[in-house]
Amino acid sequence: MKIKRKDWTPYCGWVYIVPETGVGLDAGSFRELIHKVKVHYRSNRIGLPSHISELIEEFICLKAPEACDGVIKFKLPTKNAIENGTRAYADMLVKGEEAFVSEDEANRRASICSHCGHNRGSWGCIVCYTAFKTFMLFSKGRKTKFVTSLNACDICKCFNEVQCWCNDDIIRHASKNLNVEDFPDECWKKKILTEGN
Repeated sequence: MKIKRKDWTPYCGWVYIVPETGVGLDAGSFRELIHKVKVHYRSNRIGLPSHISELIEEFICLKAPEACDGVIKFKLPTKNAIENGTRAYADMLVKGEEAFVSEDEANRRASICSHCGHNRGSWGCIVCYTAFKTFMLFSKGRKTKFVTSLNACDICKCFNEVQCWCNDDIIRHASKNLNVEDFPDECWKKKILTEGN
């Protein structure tokens, strides 16, 4: 995939997480980001991949597919994922501003997700992608401090940057038929689902 316009900043910003070090870098432009990434590789005495600009573009396109050309390969979602995603989508439409938690709470949740071993999925389910597009429409520019570090949850398959902003009722409503015990004990979502039972 290719970024359509490099003179427009994508939703996620100009960001890249260096796989070899786990360090997240951000910049004011695509060109500046490439420079910072190259400097990071040199400073850490790591061999720079010859196709680094393509790797950076691919990373940004996974975070902000609407800013890119090319086909996003979606996995076929399960029936349960479709039902849960549809519930979240509908709740966002109906609740509007009431769908969101405070910025402090979203950042608290995002901090937990960013350090979780299950924060490793990516754009896989088209239902989640649709929910994310809906979120962008209604969120009025909301972003957590951890937006560059968040992917999708390997357990519930939800995109973490979206679900960190959803109020508790939406989380419960969009989590039918999930096994609460699959979530780690420190998971904020597990606490909500456990309290709701």
